[in-house]
Amino acid sequence: ELKRGDTLINMGNLYRERGEFDLAVEAYEECETIRTEEFGYNSQPVADVILAHAYVHSDIERGMLAVGASLSQLRRSNPAEHEEEAGAITFFKKALGILISVNGPNDISVASTLEKMGMAQFRVGKLASARRYLEDAVDMYRDCGRDNIESKLVTPLFVIGNIHSFMKNEEEAERVWTEAHKCNLQLGDGKNDQVHEVLSDALKIR
Repeated sequence: ELKRGDTLINMGNLYRERGEFDLAVEAYEECETIRTEEFGYNSQPVADVILAHAYVHSDIERGMLAVGASLSQLRRSNPAEHEEEAGAITFFKKALGILISVNGPNDISVASTLEKMGMAQFRVGKLASARRYLEDAVDMYRDCGRDNIESKLVTPLFVIGNIHSFMKNEEEAERVWTEAHKCNLQLGDGKNDQVHEVLSDALKIR
């Protein structure tokens, strides 16, 4: 059964890559059942498959927007829940709860999941929610005590700055972009060149 669980998550990932989302969801659901029986609900293997659920639901939400569905239609597709609770975010929250239980609240897996939640919300235009999760991720990355943490901070800070800019809060955008630019420079040869170029232009740095 354990090997079958691994096979199912791999099948789900393949279906997701092909855009066969219904089949991916079925595979992940069956895998979650097997892994819950094998490892217990509060376990890393169950968190992993729930995160896979979250990714495929995030893809579905983005696809709905791409074909012209509005955010209000997304909400109506899940009428029993609020916008913040709809779709992918429910699975991210379940996984987050398990990871906190298994690894503790200051583990890097918690920060990483918060970042993924923020990016998923950002991609479907839920900017206020996205910013909250990304800001929480930045705080958690800083609290987890890892070396070279700047590599983890650049992307969420960059996107937080973008959100402030989209919301016409240019002063906050410049503040956060400056922080992202500083973190990126601290990476030396490992810096993200694309982000460096965009931020240098946005901040008028030559």
